[in-house]
Amino acid sequence: MILNNAAQTWQRLLTKVLSDMLFKSAIVYLDDIVVFSKDFSEHYKHLEMLFHKFRHANLRMNGKKCSFAKDDVKYIGHILSKDSIRIDPSKTDVISSWPRPQTVK
Repeated sequence: MILNNAAQTWQRLLTKVLSDMLFKSAIVYLDDIVVFSKDFSEHYKHLEMLFHKFRHANLRMNGKKCSFAKDDVKYIGHILSKDSIRIDPSKTDVISSWPRPQTVK
């Protein structure tokens, strides 16, 4: 079986499975899921809900690619934290270290 547009199909599936969590406690972009909460006990409940939804939809996660209860998360070129959203410096280092032109040409 050949699956065309696999990334979009996968995101559509995750959007459907996690529909009641989206933008309330979770964000999905392609194969990345970020679960956010106000405190650790709420985060634990959100993760339980996510695991239940995955189990019910017969989906699996790769444990090596998962990380839980982080204060800062790199996500789509940004660093998300409880206090702010900022651009990942590793993405802008190339531009800021670019040599300044010395001639008109």
